[in-house]
Amino acid sequence: MKIKKLLLWSSLLLLGVFFFYIWYGFLYPDIYYVSNFSISGKLIYLWMPRILIPSVYLIIIIIVLIKNRKTARNITIMIIVFILLAVLVYPILDINYYLKSKLRNRIITEQFHPYLQLNPPSINQLDTVPVNKSFKIFCLGGSTTEFKDSKGMGWPEKLEKELRGIYNSDSIYVFNFGMQWYTTLHTLINYEANLRHYKPDVIILMHNINDFQENTDFSYLSKGRFREDYGHFMGPSANIFKYYGFFGNSWTRIKQVWHHKQRITFEQDSFPGLEPFTRNINTLIDLALMDNTKVVLLTQPNIYSENMDDQIKKICILINMGAVGKDKKWGFKTAYIGMNLYNEKIKAISENRMTYFIDLEKYVPKSLLYFTDEVHYTDTTFNIISKTLAEEIVKLKVITDKNK
Repeated sequence: MKIKKLLLWSSLLLLGVFFFYIWYGFLYPDIYYVSNFSISGKLIYLWMPRILIPSVYLIIIIIVLIKNRKTARNITIMIIVFILLAVLVYPILDINYYLKSKLRNRIITEQFHPYLQLNPPSINQLDTVPVNKSFKIFCLGGSTTEFKDSKGMGWPEKLEKELRGIYNSDSIYVFNFGMQWYTTLHTLINYEANLRHYKPDVIILMHNINDFQENTDFSYLSKGRFREDYGHFMGPSANIFKYYGFFGNSWTRIKQVWHHKQRITFEQDSFPGLEPFTRNINTLIDLALMDNTKVVLLTQPNIYSENMDDQIKKICILINMGAVGKDKKWGFKTAYIGMNLYNEKIKAISENRMTYFIDLEKYVPKSLLYFTDEVHYTDTTFNIISKTLAEEIVKLKVITDKNK
């Protein structure tokens, strides 16, 4: 009898150690993933395990200590029923993902593109523009070109209004063909495939952070070492095949919230992506020159500096989300150096190719009054950019009397 009791309590002790190991792991989630969870996701995948694991172990001990076998059996049945109910209720609690999974095929069709990751902006608006009585400016870039202010106006739309006022002409059209996540390679493909035959008079190009991020071949968004064709970087399309069905989603999330070790923060000051970045922009300039299209290159405003306070660091998506992998992440020094190098490369290309150049970065102060994260703008900044570009376009004589 003593041996049975010894075995019983030894088993409970080992089970307790195992449960503690599982429970302890949920105290160290991957904060970069958890920050994107919905409230229901955090409840299900983070807090429920922290509460249920010790509760289940406590119930097991109570069952063992109860001498009435019938009572112990009833409690055991109640636990099993509770677990089954939890499994059945799970889709309701995580309704956000459940609904999205049902719409997955439609989302992929409408949002994702087999070559450009995300479907490019619509060109239908070009069909309404007079062919021979218009001056067309195409604004190309990533989300910092695409995104709009709180009133639904982007800086290209505001620029059109500014230029029409300055030149007293309704024949100036400024089109916003920026697309979030787009790099110079995506823009180059989209321009050649969809936009070039419309023969714009001017291209305004602003690229930096998305190409810069391609250098993070260690990040969750990368699937291998850096490639000059950017084939290693999945970007938004990484989410297409991330979850495999109902339980696949659960398993993926559990791995993200359990026992994540602290990452190594490292710095670098050289970036292989600068070479294809340069090549892509030069190719775009070559195509434009063939069609007598003028090119205006812009530096990209950003909030990175040598002395950033904690409040600014918290809102930096690249460093806190993009440049993060399982084992390591970039530091803020790398972001500051990299953004500067890419902006300097833009200036060098403009000098080598004798294209128009506007150092837009110097016009936007590095403050939370002007940025919502490290590169995206508050409403005030949209106005600064549109007015600055309009003034510089006049000063550089991008639009001549003949164009008007």
